[in-house]
Amino acid sequence: GSVGDSLAMEREAAKDFLRRFQLGSPRPRVAIGSFHAPQPPRPNYPDARIWAPLTHNYGVETPTPTGLFAAINQINWSEGLTDIGIALNVAMNELPASEQTASYIILISDGLPNWPVNSDCVTCSCPTDQQLGEDAANMAKARGIDIIAVHSPGQSDEGCVPGAIAYMRDRIATQAPGFFYQNVAPGNLPCTFATIATLVACDDEVKCTIDDCNQGICTHTVDPSCQP
Repeated sequence: GSVGDSLAMEREAAKDFLRRFQLGSPRPRVAIGSFHAPQPPRPNYPDARIWAPLTHNYGVETPTPTGLFAAINQINWSEGLTDIGIALNVAMNELPASEQTASYIILISDGLPNWPVNSDCVTCSCPTDQQLGEDAANMAKARGIDIIAVHSPGQSDEGCVPGAIAYMRDRIATQAPGFFYQNVAPGNLPCTFATIATLVACDDEVKCTIDDCNQGICTHTVDPSCQP
C-alpha cells in the first residue's frame, strides 16, 4: 500500500507469512506485489507491480535472501497516493482464471483510495477512485477470488478512519468471517498475518463457518451471525 510509515513491518509480516508455509506440503503458491502512486510521478514506475510471480519455491531467508524473501526486501518505496483499483487488477491478473483451488488477494491499505482520478475528492473521500476500487474487487470476487483486506491507517489518517474501515469492510473484503481486519497497527501486522495464514491453510470454502487451527488440526464452527 501507500502507507510508508508501516513498510518495514509490512515486509516482516510478509516474511513471517512465508515462514509459516515453508515446511508445508504442498506449499501454497504465493506472489509478492506492492502498490502506490508516487507523487510526483516517477518515470517507468507503475502504480502497482508484481515483484515475484506465483511460485511454490519461496527461496531462502538466510544467509543471502533469495526468491520471495529477496523480492520482499526489494520493496523500498511506499509513499504517494493510493490506487486500490489498479492494485486489485494487477493482483487478479497474476492469478490464473482456470485455477481450481482457492485463490486469495491479501490487501494492506489505509482504505483511502485517491488515485488515478483524484479530481472529485473531498475530505476523506474520493468517490470515483473508491468506485474503481470496488469495481475491481467485485470483478475479482466474480472470478472466485477471495479478498482479505487489512486496514492499517497511516499517522495522518486519524480523522478518516471510520469511513476507511467501512469502505474496506463493506466494499472491498470478501463478506465472510476472517476476511477483514481493522485498525491494525504496524507492530501488529505479523500477528494479523499469522491469523490469515491459519485461515488460508484451513479454509473449507464454506461461507458461514469460522475456520481455525488447534494444535495442527483444522476446525470449522458455524457462525450464527453470518448471512448465507
